[in-house]
Amino acid sequence: MIIKEAIARWWQSKGFGIQSKTDFAFLHDVIREENRYYAYDELQQAFPDASHKFSEDARLLYRILNRNLGKRIVIVGTLSAIELHACRISKAQPVIIDGVTHFHNIDILIAKDISTTNMEQWQRILQTECVTFDISGDIGIAIFQHGRFPQHYKI
Repeated sequence: MIIKEAIARWWQSKGFGIQSKTDFAFLHDVIREENRYYAYDELQQAFPDASHKFSEDARLLYRILNRNLGKRIVIVGTLSAIELHACRISKAQPVIIDGVTHFHNIDILIAKDISTTNMEQWQRILQTECVTFDISGDIGIAIFQHGRFPQHYKI
């Protein structure tokens, strides 16, 4: 079962099975972006001893925030110091909270630790009408757009 899920995640991470142009663009232009941003050097200089996992998550968070300027972005969960720094140097101003009781007035929700700490909240999010990206069972991204057909991708 684990191998089957891993193959399915790999398949969608390459864009296969994603029909929506906006979801495909978000996957390739934000989540799987390979070009360097100018802020990556600042993150590395500020936190030279950060683990690869934390710096990778911080870069992803930075890309999401800068790609969605002017949108209401909520981050659920505890952020590491490098992730908090990524929020500070981005041009967006996300709201960082411990839990969500409703999903009104939210454009994008980023949930940390969706397979452990925030699992219940992530399950509630999956029941709403939104597009979700489950990134390795660790980070969840929910995009709320009125009138969109709900889609759930495991990357």
